Amino acid sequence: MLIFIILAVILLLCLLQYKLNRRNLEILGEKIPGPKGVPLLGVLPRFFGKSNEEILAEVLEIVDCYENVARFWLGNKLILMIKNLDYVKSILNSVKCLDKAFAYEFLSVNLGLISCKSNVWRFHRKYLNNCFTPKLLQSFMPIFNRSSARMSQYMSKHLGRGEFDLYHFVGKCTLDMICTTSMGLDHDFQGPTGDIYIQSADILAETINKRIFNIFYHPKQIYNFTKAYVIESKAWSGLRTVSSRVIENAEKTYVKPVSSELNVKSELRKPCIFVEQVYKLFQYTKEFDEQMLKDEIDTLIAGGNETSGMTTSFCILMMAMHPDVQERVVDELRSIFETADDEVTQDHISQLDYLTMVLQETLRLFPITPFIGREVQEDIQLDEYTLPKGASLVIPIFKLQRQEEIWGPEAHLFNPDNFLPENVEKRHPYAWIPFSAGQRNCIGMKYSLLAMKTMLCYLLRNYKFNTTLKYSELKFKMALDLKIVNKHMVSIEKRKFK
Repeated sequence: MLIFIILAVILLLCLLQYKLNRRNLEILGEKIPGPKGVPLLGVLPRFFGKSNEEILAEVLEIVDCYENVARFWLGNKLILMIKNLDYVKSILNSVKCLDKAFAYEFLSVNLGLISCKSNVWRFHRKYLNNCFTPKLLQSFMPIFNRSSARMSQYMSKHLGRGEFDLYHFVGKCTLDMICTTSMGLDHDFQGPTGDIYIQSADILAETINKRIFNIFYHPKQIYNFTKAYVIESKAWSGLRTVSSRVIENAEKTYVKPVSSELNVKSELRKPCIFVEQVYKLFQYTKEFDEQMLKDEIDTLIAGGNETSGMTTSFCILMMAMHPDVQERVVDELRSIFETADDEVTQDHISQLDYLTMVLQETLRLFPITPFIGREVQEDIQLDEYTLPKGASLVIPIFKLQRQEEIWGPEAHLFNPDNFLPENVEKRHPYAWIPFSAGQRNCIGMKYSLLAMKTMLCYLLRNYKFNTTLKYSELKFKMALDLKIVNKHMVSIEKRKFK
C-alpha cells in the first residue's frame, strides 16, 4: 500500500511540474499552428496503446497537415516539427540549438556524441575527429574486405532455399567491421555473439521508442518500476556483451603508464583508432571520465552498426525490387573488377558512380534516423515564428526527403536518377540530409559510406537478389531508427560475374 501512495505522490508532483513548465512555453508556442490536445497530455492520447508502426503514421499525419512548422504537445514538452528547408539550415547551423532534444536522454548514453550536451560535445568532437581521417579510413579497407567476404560466404547457405532476412547477415557484418576497425577487437562477430547483439539492439530500440511517447514513463522514479524497464535492462546486458569485450581488450592494449614528459596536446592530435583515442582522453585529461569512455564506446558501436547495416539491407532490397537497376550496377562492377573476389580499394570506390547514386537514393527514401531533434537554448526568430527557449525542434528527415515540392510528383518512388549531377545542382543543399548536417552532423559518415560500398561490391558480384515483396507493400515503423515491418526479405542465386 505504501509503495502505491509514494508512486501517486511522485506522479502528482510530476504533473504539477509538467503544468509549470508548459505555462512558460504556451505564450509563444500557441502562436504556431498545430493540432489541439487535451489538458496536461497534449496529443498523447493519439499514441496510447499504439504500435511503433502506428506511432510513426500518427506523427507523419501531423506533419502533413502543416506547411512550414507544426506545433504539438507531449505532456509539458512543446514539439515543433520543422519542414521549411531554409529553417532547417538555420537550425542545424545555429549555436542556439546545439543541444539534443529531450528524447535523446532515454538512450542512456548521455555522455556520448549522439546525446551529450553541447559543452561536452565540443570537447569530444574536437579530439574524436582524428579517428576518421582519410589515411586512417584507407587503412581499414583490408578489414572491410575481410568482413564482407566472410559475410558473403556465410550467406551462401541460403542458395536455392527461398527468402530470408538479409539484415541478419549484413547487421552482423557491420558489427564485425566496427569492432575490428574502430574498436581494435579482432573477433568474428558474425557468429552467435553478433546474434545476441542484433536481437538486443532491436528490443532496446522498440522499448525506448515507446517510452518517448508515454510521458508517464519519462520520470525514472516511475519507469524503473515498470516491465518495460526490465526488458530494456536485459537488452542493455545483451548489447554490452560486445562493449564489455571491447573495454576488456582495450584496457590490456591501450592503458599504459603516463610519462611526465608527455606532450598531451600533441599526442591527442595524432590520428588513431577510436577506442585508443578515448582511452588517451581518459588517461590524459581531467575533462573525460570513465562514464564518458563507456558511453562513447556504446554510442559508436550501435551507431556504426545500425547506419551501415540497415542502409545496405535497404539498398539490396531496392535492387531486388528493381532488377534493371541491379543489373546496371553489376555492369558497372564488371567494368571495374576482374573477378568476383577482387579486393575492393579506394580507387575502385571512386569509380562507382552509379552505385553511389543508388546508395544515395536509398538513403533518401530510407534515412536510418527518420527524425532528428534539437532543444532551443535561446529564443529563435524565423520569419513570423518565434521558437521559444525550451522547445524541442524535430526535423522530419523521412518527410523532407519525400516532399513532392522538392523531388517531383514521383518523390515516393525509387529513382537513382534523382542524384544525377544536374539534378543535385538545382536542389536545396538541405533537401538530402540522411547523416544530419551542420555542426552536429554524423562523425562517421565517410566511414559508413566506405563500409557500405565495400559490402555492396561483394554481395552484388557474388549473388543475384530477388524478392516477392512489392515496393507498394512496404510498411514502416519507427524504433528510434527507421525499419520496415516486412523485413528485408530476399532470395539469392549464384551470379556468373565474368
